[in-house]
Amino acid sequence: MKYLIDTAKAVRDIEATGLSREQAEAIVAVFADAGDQLAAKSDIDSLKAYFLHHGLIGAGIVIAGLKALEYLGV
Repeated sequence: MKYLIDTAKAVRDIEATGLSREQAEAIVAVFADAGDQLAAKSDIDSLKAYFLHHGLIGAGIVIAGLKALEYLGV
């Protein structure tokens, strides 16, 4: 699934934190190019539910990893 972002606004928002325009554009380019490699919170929630429902071995480790990603805002 492709996620559409307003790249101009994202660059402005990043610049507002004190980074240079060049840095802001580089950051936005990474996310804009990531496309299908990004996961939405709903994707992560679905994956957690799948592991819990099917009782997969090691699911606890996976869920702990997902929780860590959630905590980091990833």
